[in-house]
Amino acid sequence: MTKCLYCPHHCDISEGSTGRCAMYTSSNNEIIERYPDHWLVVTPVCVDHSFCSWMAKGKIPSD
Repeated sequence: MTKCLYCPHHCDISEGSTGRCAMYTSSNNEIIERYPDHWLVVTPVCVDHSFCSWMAKGKIPSD
């Protein structure tokens, strides 16, 4: 068994099994991410409202 330390559950994962989150598996006594380079959610975020409104119109103001 290999202890996974990636989340607060700290699962003991046996060879070829996954932990509670099902995101990590144990292989050759190493914890391996099952879906590398995959994101759960991609969300556009904008802090400056005025810049976002320009982006929505397809226009970026110049100085």
